[in-house]
Amino acid sequence: MNLISIFFIFLLPANVILLLLFNFNKYFKLKYYIQFIFSYGVAPLSSALIFRYLILLFPEKSSLFYTLIIGSFWIILLILFFKNVNKLKIAYRKLYFFTKRIISFRNFLIYFPIIFMLIIFTFQALVYPIVDGDGARYINQSKAIYTYKNIQWEKRAAVIIASNNEYRFNPMIRPAIPYFVALTFMIDGNSRSYFMYKFLAYYYYLLLYLIFIVLVYTLADKLKKNKKLAIFFGMLFFTFSWALTRTMIFSSKESIIYFFTLLGIYFVYQLINHKKRNAYLEILLGIILGINSFVNLHGIIIGLILLFLLLIFSSLSFWERLKQSLVVFSLYLFFGAFEFILNFKGVFPFVSAKISNFILKIFPVKELKQSYEDNLASIKIDSLFSKGREGVRHIISSNKEIKTIKESNLGLYQVNNGWGIYLKGKLQILTKIGVFGFYFWFFLIIVVNNFKKIVFSRVGKLIVAFIIVYFFLFMDPFNIDKSPLAIVLWGSTKYAELVLLMSLVIVSVYFYDFAKGIFSYLNKYKYKMLISLSFIVLILIIFKNLINEVALKMLFVTIPIYKNILFYKDKISFFYFSMFLFLIVIILSLIVNSFKKKQIAFYIFLTTCILFFIGVPFFITNIGKVPLDKTISDLFLDRKLKLEATVNNNAIYDVYFYAKKILPKNTIITTNFSELYIYNDYFKLTKTRYVGVDYLITKSDCSDKWSNIYSNQDVNLCKKVNGIDFFSD
Repeated sequence: MNLISIFFIFLLPANVILLLLFNFNKYFKLKYYIQFIFSYGVAPLSSALIFRYLILLFPEKSSLFYTLIIGSFWIILLILFFKNVNKLKIAYRKLYFFTKRIISFRNFLIYFPIIFMLIIFTFQALVYPIVDGDGARYINQSKAIYTYKNIQWEKRAAVIIASNNEYRFNPMIRPAIPYFVALTFMIDGNSRSYFMYKFLAYYYYLLLYLIFIVLVYTLADKLKKNKKLAIFFGMLFFTFSWALTRTMIFSSKESIIYFFTLLGIYFVYQLINHKKRNAYLEILLGIILGINSFVNLHGIIIGLILLFLLLIFSSLSFWERLKQSLVVFSLYLFFGAFEFILNFKGVFPFVSAKISNFILKIFPVKELKQSYEDNLASIKIDSLFSKGREGVRHIISSNKEIKTIKESNLGLYQVNNGWGIYLKGKLQILTKIGVFGFYFWFFLIIVVNNFKKIVFSRVGKLIVAFIIVYFFLFMDPFNIDKSPLAIVLWGSTKYAELVLLMSLVIVSVYFYDFAKGIFSYLNKYKYKMLISLSFIVLILIIFKNLINEVALKMLFVTIPIYKNILFYKDKISFFYFSMFLFLIVIILSLIVNSFKKKQIAFYIFLTTCILFFIGVPFFITNIGKVPLDKTISDLFLDRKLKLEATVNNNAIYDVYFYAKKILPKNTIITTNFSELYIYNDYFKLTKTRYVGVDYLITKSDCSDKWSNIYSNQDVNLCKKVNGIDFFSD
């Protein structure tokens, strides 16, 4: 059934869109590979968008009703544009010969480390189960859509999913992914198969990979740099970036948002290259930004940033720019299912209340708007408790002190002073080497040394401008945003990841020249460098323990601590040993160079730099669902053993499976671990009830009114004592 879903939601719509593009290609003259990337990128979530509108217009119909209408929509378009099928054959033939040309044994050897790691990541992403809370929450809301096929369930305090679990609607999860997954449930007739959810993120990761390489190629071409080297380093950096790889392994929505962002950058670049308006490119850009806003609030803001950059950098007259922006913005609204209005009415002064109300009147989303606003008024983070149906806005800690949302978020990211705000949050892209590597440091050095050349090219200027505007809005370096939820933007890694991705485009193009410049400098003063580096090596040997101790303290200043201190000591030791080897090999390369073997010496230097600056930060972090070295060996374990083998959440599953051993079927258990709901087939789990419930799985310590039955790390299975309710006085 997964193959049917892939054909119905991915392949059929993508090829229909290709046929449509070929019909109008003379007007926008896009390269064939961009047409492929656009079509395959827009296709899956277009079907989810149609499903969303159908639910709004015709709620509570059968699964067959919705699938027939969506299928008929694509088949009608296929018939209308079937005349372009020969162009489609030619395009696929071009793609085949291009692929055949680049696939060779020599290229295979060069790119083998990249190919091998991508295969490992593929197993991690597709074969291993969903183990993170975000993924589980998306699955849970997909089940609610599949079950109820209306939006009324969003207003309920308790939504029944998977026959017996009580789930609480999360208004911060926006429609695109849940509606896509619910559509796959309807096609499959089974809401317990989650492969298509994992496949969606994997699919967009590959598309993101492609559009990233296209931007690297475009920038290298405009700056007259070696395009083959730029592409090689681009693939190397993209693959060995923990921040980007995790989006695929953990089926994160960010791979989708990042893809549409880079595709949007490319189309903005195409538009600012035109001295006259191109309505066809404007339509395509509006579709890209709209679908991105359909995915998440993050996509909404990115759309506004790209519209702003289009307005600023366009070559058109002022009034023509406004007309252009209005066309793009109108399509942005429609293809985003009007998520902009639902999320931002009354927040941005330039969104007129009259315009919002007018659109809401002519378009049947009034119910949805009210549902969203009702839920927004009682946002609860995952660890918030509820008493019956009465939501509370605070966390009840073990000593029953009330913490505000802001305080709880500060605690989540372990920020307790001004330095922490910057070192652990706003500047984390520079300080969290295990997550972001050294890439952004390279970017800053490269931009400072090549600023004029980079911004002279329009694509380079666009990327740098996006990074500046985005960093200012999300990282908020001057503390302008006083919202209690602002910390989520600069505290979470996923927003800084997009800055990293953008910077990698420029770093990929310049890295070879950058490394060559450093080597030339070292070679110019090689005797001084030999003495200096040898002295540093000696210091590392003599003061090994002191250096490791200082490094550990520095680490704790820059990252939140979630694991045992021995874990971090091991990582510091690994980094110390790697640095020691790095300096030894650099000294060796300078010695080799002194024997007039400059080319060999440079390649030794370059390889060492790649291994240390790229490899070490990547492997110093546990990036997989299970450890990378166990990817193949654990591949054929059953789901229970795979869940218990996970790197981060194994304790949660261990406690759950222990409860399965000792408690009878259909026991009601309260837990806020969303991860447990999607695979639960034994208990009645609830997020909304404490009164009348005898068991609790929680990260909090069992209170005086609960006894601890079993614990693993900081996860506890608690039992009510003497029939006393959790919330009783």
